[in-house]
Amino acid sequence: MGKGNNMIPNGHFHKDWQRFVKTWFNQPARKHRRKQNRIKKAKAIAPRPAAGPLRPVVRCPTVRYHTKIRAGRGFTLREIRAAGLNPAFARTIGIAVDPRRRNKSVESLQVNVQRLKEYRARLILFPKGKKVLKGEAKEEERKLATQLRGPLMPVKQPAPKSIARPITEEEKNFKAYQYLRGARSIAKLVGIRAKRLKDAAENPDDVTKAPTAVKEGKSQSRAYGDYTCTVFIFMRNLPCVSPSSICILVTTNQLSVFNDVDIVPGINTTQNDVRLPPEVNRILYIRNLPYKISAEEMYDIFGKYGAIRQIRVGNTPETRGTAFVVYEDIFDAKNACDHLSGFNVCNRYLVVLYYRSNKAFKGMDIDKKQEELDALKKKYGISTEELNK
Repeated sequence: MGKGNNMIPNGHFHKDWQRFVKTWFNQPARKHRRKQNRIKKAKAIAPRPAAGPLRPVVRCPTVRYHTKIRAGRGFTLREIRAAGLNPAFARTIGIAVDPRRRNKSVESLQVNVQRLKEYRARLILFPKGKKVLKGEAKEEERKLATQLRGPLMPVKQPAPKSIARPITEEEKNFKAYQYLRGARSIAKLVGIRAKRLKDAAENPDDVTKAPTAVKEGKSQSRAYGDYTCTVFIFMRNLPCVSPSSICILVTTNQLSVFNDVDIVPGINTTQNDVRLPPEVNRILYIRNLPYKISAEEMYDIFGKYGAIRQIRVGNTPETRGTAFVVYEDIFDAKNACDHLSGFNVCNRYLVVLYYRSNKAFKGMDIDKKQEELDALKKKYGISTEELNK
């Protein structure tokens, strides 16, 4: 670059090009010389093949080229021994050996072993001395031997196995993402399910240890063990819903799998209107899911515009679980997720499902669990004392 406010250097000093011209007038002579060298080499190694020793079939490296095959440097020691040969003897009969190479698949080993056996069957082996040993060619066979001038057992690219065809209905309906999620879940829970089957076999009368049915190939993202769900229904300035109506709704629909339903009507307990707001039906789409469900699972449950927020509840092993908060309006849910706590948004109606693993119930003090559950109710503005008034 130039210094200061000066012109940028742009010199054209290429006027003396005549001194650097390279000519190729000896190209025909070089071609003739290469040919004579090939003939000289072929005569020197006759009656061996002019192309040199036999090379193995290998695949090209990297993902970009591994679908193609080519001739490699040399056969592995494992391939040589599998073909019934000795590495030292193999070098004397025109077989290249590479002790550094390793077989990474059974297919490559079988292909090269078959290649060695085919070469050995075609080979006419001249005796080293006057005495003909076992495996060496007799004089009549040696007279018929001619030197191979072309490539030695050339490597041919495999023909493509698949051809163009129309897509079947089964392939159109196949959902790869759900299948992979299910396979990952099955692999993740294989130990847990095996233990569950073992416990169920040892204690057939224990209902809590009975395994759940699992379908192969289906998504298992919702099969996360035995949970107990407590349903909290909070209402602010809305018609009260009687606990009996909610219990009927819960036990006669999809939420019948829950074995513990706790109805918290809220503050307005004096009104007689028992009509259920339409948002109550939203709880029928909630499944027994663990903490941190994915966005795809959220979409499957609540649809494109589902208003939901998932939080953790409890700090001790006895009370730790997952709460699903369903809002009446999606804007309320967004406002709660961005700014507020989510338990009293704009005085609207909401449903909370509190999940707890049944493993935490074993060896637990029931009174202590009830006290901690009451503490959670007090923390979020609803207490058992208010309900009893």
